[in-house]
Amino acid sequence: MTVANQSKLESVAESVASASDLPEGWVETKLDQILQGLESGSRPKGGVRGITGGIPSIGGEHLNENGGFRFESIKFVPYSFFERMNQGHIQVGDILIVKDGATTGKVALVREDFLYNLAVVNEHVFICRPAEVVYPPFLFFFLFSKEGQDRILNNFRGSAQGGINQSFAPGTAIPLAPLAEQKRIVAKVEELLARVNGTRERLAKVNEILKRFRQSVLAAACSGRLTEDWREKHPWISSVKEVIEEIQRTRLEQAITEKEKERIRDTYLYREKEDPELLPQSWKYVALDKLCESFQYGSSKKSQASGIAPVLRMGNIQNGRIDWSKLVYTSDDLEIQKYKLNPGDVLFNRTNSPELVGKTAIYSGE
Repeated sequence: MTVANQSKLESVAESVASASDLPEGWVETKLDQILQGLESGSRPKGGVRGITGGIPSIGGEHLNENGGFRFESIKFVPYSFFERMNQGHIQVGDILIVKDGATTGKVALVREDFLYNLAVVNEHVFICRPAEVVYPPFLFFFLFSKEGQDRILNNFRGSAQGGINQSFAPGTAIPLAPLAEQKRIVAKVEELLARVNGTRERLAKVNEILKRFRQSVLAAACSGRLTEDWREKHPWISSVKEVIEEIQRTRLEQAITEKEKERIRDTYLYREKEDPELLPQSWKYVALDKLCESFQYGSSKKSQASGIAPVLRMGNIQNGRIDWSKLVYTSDDLEIQKYKLNPGDVLFNRTNSPELVGKTAIYSGE
């Protein structure tokens, strides 16, 4: 360590009192005391929309949830503007912190594999450049931790569109280990995180395997393959044709108008033209409306945060079950009477995104 660096470390140690719960040799200091610089960037007058080349400009949207970067939709500043910028130039070892908006405090470390040799930050991001007595990954891991995030956000000012300014640095306390110990800590953390990431990837594959297995079981059940052995032992079972014809007769008896009866007669009961090899002999393809007494969708009236009866929305229908969290309510007696669920009702989402449409659940009276 150089004399200058030794002097810097001693001044840090003198500027704060050692925290009683820190290991021997550690100190708790303020962020501004261990930085070479704290700066932000800028962008040309009129913004960067429409600029398709130049120097990449990193904003808060380019910091991902894992302390790294996403480089989709990168924006640029002209090279001539870049040459006039006297701050905001990114270097390896820099820690970037989002300074305003909904993601205030999000951090990322510029590592050796950073995608661009030349890049800048815009006015929504701080560059924290650690002093030589600080190992950048050590400081990054602390700021990335929940404790570090809490300490940064204690300096948040303003409303929902507020943020942090340069005063957050002297307002953010940092536990600092000796440099050699910082490097040992980082090596251990990265080793453990690599194992965690490996486990997460394996679990993701397991979830996908389970999902495919579940779909295979359902496909086998709905095609009759799952009960092939059972049918061989019960050859006397009757065809579903008889069940459907009985439903048809019941509906005709309940129909009031001749027009309604005519509609019931004109709709097919089941399909005879399907490839017989696709289904067991006693099975039939039947239109969904032949199996249900009624169809209706729910109220369009706005629900309330509290009330007499819970109202299920699209987000509550989740992969075969009802999610009873995040409920809204109604106290309208007419609405409750009209849309009241009965045990055995099948619910499914009918609008919105492809990921939501068709999700199904059964109300069983809970």
